[in-house]
Formats: sequence, C-alpha cells, structure tokens
Amino acid sequence: MLQSRPVQTPQSLELQREHSIGRYDLAVGDTLAAESTAVRTNADLVQEIATRADAWGVREGLGDGPVAGTLKHGYADRLLTRYQSMFGDRGLSTEVRYLNGNLWRPGNPLTGSVRLDVVEGPLNNPRWVWDYKFGDSQLTPARISQIRAGAGLGSNVPVDEVRP
Repeated sequence: MLQSRPVQTPQSLELQREHSIGRYDLAVGDTLAAESTAVRTNADLVQEIATRADAWGVREGLGDGPVAGTLKHGYADRLLTRYQSMFGDRGLSTEVRYLNGNLWRPGNPLTGSVRLDVVEGPLNNPRWVWDYKFGDSQLTPARISQIRAGAGLGSNVPVDEVRP
C-alpha cells in the first residue's frame, strides 16, 4: 500500500518559519508541527517540547541553574500551548497549580500549593503528570510525594520526570 506524503501548501510552509509570542521566538515548524503518519503519544510530545526548550536555552545562552530552568519552563509552556492551538487539543494542560488536593484559585495562598508542569486529562482527575527537569535538577521521591499530596493524586497516576 502506498503512503501519501503531505502536500506542501503556502500555509504549511508558513508553519515551518519562526513564530513569535511576545518577545520569544517559538519554532513550531519541522518535525514538531508536521504531524507524521506515525502516532505521537502525549509522552512523546512532552519529551519533544522539553528537548526544544533546552535547545532554545542553549541558543539564547542561558546556561544552567534555576533562572535558566524557569525560563525554559516558560518556553515549554508557551510551545505546548501553541502546538495544541494549531493542531488540536491533546488534553494536556500546562502550569497547573493545586492546593490541598484542589485546583488553586485566585485568592488562595501560594504557600503549600504545588505547580505541575504538564497534566494530562481533566484537571480535577488527572491521568498523568510530567515534570520538566533541566540542568542538574532531579525529580526526587520527596518531590513526587509533595506533588501527589498537593494535587490529591492517587498512586495510580504516574508522575514522570522529563529530561531533555
């Protein structure tokens, strides 16, 4: 059986250029934006986002450390949000904050809350959580326990580290 290749249109060529959000350039072209015939899982997508955020940090000369990590997290957030706006919602939410097992609401204290990098599924009943780790940072068992307690996650919900 022959497989057809995507037709290059002016719109698809435009996707291969750099797009800007605010003062940040987000590359949404090439392999990330070009949905191939292969199935990309959400885990694959989150991994690709982390890899691209790390590469962006290198291009920007950010180095390592907490400030660079925060900037890379922001880039990953914007890139995943843009990807889903262009190619359809994958059920992934970024930078979701919880307090005592409930979604954090404006007016709630930040103290004791946890912010999750990527959540798959309904926010009140996540199916999967990914935590980006850039540089030397690690997802420790203590942090996983903190995430589970803060977001009210059961032991059946995977909390996975994503390292570029």
